[in-house]
Amino acid sequence: MTKSLINKMVLYTKTDCFLCRVAKDLLEGQDIEYEIKDLENAENLAEYQMLQLDFPELMGNTQMPVLWIQDNSANGMIFTGKNAIDILKENEE
Repeated sequence: MTKSLINKMVLYTKTDCFLCRVAKDLLEGQDIEYEIKDLENAENLAEYQMLQLDFPELMGNTQMPVLWIQDNSANGMIFTGKNAIDILKENEE
């Protein structure tokens, strides 16, 4: 994915998630606006549940982290688990 198409990234995480820590480290090294939202916070969890309405594939998803990339499309794009890590590594180059 081309960095110029990305407006913002939101990374939904859980405290005890190894891949979440890897994703956070990858985000820190990039020149892209991002937010990290821990799903153990009730407000962040409610926001994530609303995101599931736009992305039905998230319903019942247990893979963390969840990376939401806001781009020029209506809803943006969503990646979960290892796919989120792969996208972040791709953007690092």
